[in-house]
Formats: sequence, C-alpha cells, structure tokens
Amino acid sequence: MSRGPVTRRGLLGRAALVGAISLGALSAAPIMPNARAEKPLIGPSSTADPSLVNPPPPGFVPGSALVRAHAHNDYLHPRPLWDALAAGFGSVEADVWYREGRLLLGHTRVETLSARTLEQWYIQPLAALVRESGRVLPDLEQPFQLLIDVKEEGAATLLAIEEMLQGYRDILCRVEDGRAVDGAIQVVYTGNRPFSVISTAPVRFGTMDGHDGDVPTAPDPARMPLVSESWSMLGWQGFGSMPADQEEHLERFVADVHASGARARFWGAPELLPGRRPVIWDAQLNAGVDLIGTDHLQHLREHLLARGL
Repeated sequence: MSRGPVTRRGLLGRAALVGAISLGALSAAPIMPNARAEKPLIGPSSTADPSLVNPPPPGFVPGSALVRAHAHNDYLHPRPLWDALAAGFGSVEADVWYREGRLLLGHTRVETLSARTLEQWYIQPLAALVRESGRVLPDLEQPFQLLIDVKEEGAATLLAIEEMLQGYRDILCRVEDGRAVDGAIQVVYTGNRPFSVISTAPVRFGTMDGHDGDVPTAPDPARMPLVSESWSMLGWQGFGSMPADQEEHLERFVADVHASGARARFWGAPELLPGRRPVIWDAQLNAGVDLIGTDHLQHLREHLLARGL
C-alpha cells in the first residue's frame, strides 16, 4: 500500500487526470535522458506498435537500469511508464480500481474518470518491449517489477487482473502447478490484496507484497518477494540524526525481511523538501533497503548514480 505524502506535484497530477486527457499531448514531447548520468544510456527503442494506446514517445531513450529505484504512483507522471523507463527505474507502481468490468488507474475514484486502463497503459507497452528485445530495459538483468496497488474490491480485482494477464504469460513470472517459471516482468500485488483467492490457482501470475506483521519465516519468493512498510513506523523527517531507537527498528526490519528472502521497501517517506530527500534516501540505502520509492525520478536517478548504485 502506498499512501505517500501529498505534494504539490501530486496535487497537480491528480487534478490533471480529472480534466480531458489528450493522448496526443501525452506523447508529443520527447523524453530526454539525464545528461548528468555517469552510466551510459542505451540506444533508442524501436518499439512502434501502432495499436498501442501508450506507445513510446518520440525520441524515447531508456536509461541505464537502476535496480533500487521505484516509481511511486507512476501513472501521475506526464508520460506514465515511459518517464520511469527513461530514468532507468526497475520498478513502477500503478493504483488500480475495478469499476464496471474495467481495471482503471487512479489514486482516488475521481481519477478513474480518465478511463485509462492497466492493460493499455502498462501491460501492453511492457509486453511490446519484452517481445521485441526480451527485456523491459536492455541492461536490466532481473525481472522488472510492476507493483499493483489494489484500491478496493480486492478479491474481484485480483481475479480480474489474473484473467487479463492470461494473454501475457510469455512475458511474466508465474507459478504453474506449483512450479515457479521465470519471466521478464514480476507482478506484485499490494494494498487490498486478499492473496488467498488466487494462491491455489493452477496458474498464478501475481505475488504478494508483505508487511512487517507477515514476514515469512522461510524464503518464498514465488509468493512474497517484497515486504513494505509505512515510513510512519519510524517517523524521522530527515532533520538531525535519526533517533537510535528508530535506527535500530529500521535495521531490524531490513534484517528480518532479508532473512525471509524478500526485498525491503518503505512507502510514505517524506519528499516535500528537496534538500531532505537525499538524507531520507541515504538512511534507507545505508540500512540496506532494497527499493527506494519516489515521485521525483530524475532527482533519485542522479543520487543513485552519484553513489555508484
């Protein structure tokens, strides 16, 4: 579940979703790679499927892969998915509502008025990339993570997503008759995710994002590859040193998650003040947190590159 702090960028993005959204406006301007990146960028993508609702923008160039970078509420960026891939993010997040038989994107119900669907804006363009080159990012050597935050009607939503994903089994990590099968993309369900409704299916595509209270005692990456918690479990806002008890809590959480074989992530870390972001990010990185979530893609990219990550 990702309930990050409401920022000015977030408010503007949400307001824009309610208005009329022009597909031409979403794809007109090219995405420029980060000129300050210390790693080389990969060449332009040739994906040009005319049937895509969300095709790569003109001039799109994928960034070199950053496996610890996660795009929080990715659909609020000007070019959903593509801005994150231009920054080399190995993980993106999409909030989904199941409304009248459609899997719609949005943080709130009103944002679903944009009528953008999970399949058209994420699954189809990701499938086009993988079917063309075998990977989402050319130099990403692990599965790309699609974190789906289920907002309501958890059981019905999970079943609808799993049914839709049947047509994309060639690109997805999955479990078939109890056997894990590798793929280029790993789907992880977070939020309202009653995993039991799909856990015994003969073929299952999604995995579960755990929480501090349900960290598995034994590694089970085919069921729970990720464990996430709210930053509010700590509370530190990045001023001065982190209190010793909070630092101990952070380190213990990461250690427990890693012992389970999963990756650790926090949501809701403060990002409003640009000068505090690197401090909060470094606290997580130094503690071994695996995925750093942000709404500020280029800022995090520059920071991770500066640290050689």
